[in-house]
Amino acid sequence: MSLSDLFTDLEVLSMIKENDKICVREGHIAIEQKSHPAKIALRRWYHHDSRRTMIMEINKIITQSLSTCKELQNEKEKTWTLEQFKKHFSGIKNGLLNLQRTYHDDATIVARLNVLNDMLEEEVKKLNSLITSSSYSIPLQGIQ
Repeated sequence: MSLSDLFTDLEVLSMIKENDKICVREGHIAIEQKSHPAKIALRRWYHHDSRRTMIMEINKIITQSLSTCKELQNEKEKTWTLEQFKKHFSGIKNGLLNLQRTYHDDATIVARLNVLNDMLEEEVKKLNSLITSSSYSIPLQGIQ
């Protein structure tokens, strides 16, 4: 998955509102369109969308993003990319909290979202200290 695909999926996760349903279309996460409940149920059945599928996809996106972010931390010229990960990881928190409220009756989903949120918070702390260190400052090329 490319960085732009990861950033797009992370951005979608940050847009989740309470009571939104998540689906996977063409390998990317999406927010289910609002329509008549029967239409939604039929569409979700047809595409095999479920809570379990949703949480597995969210887990995959976040795990892959964390892994890619860690790989890039050894490359000093990747500061912009690391800042983007930090921005998206911070933004996801509200989306995950809204999903927790939506699925408050499902302990497994809530627990998984808590774990993912904790992992993201820890990574944001690491990125904050890494990006603010002098070795990761962005050079101002062409300005003298």
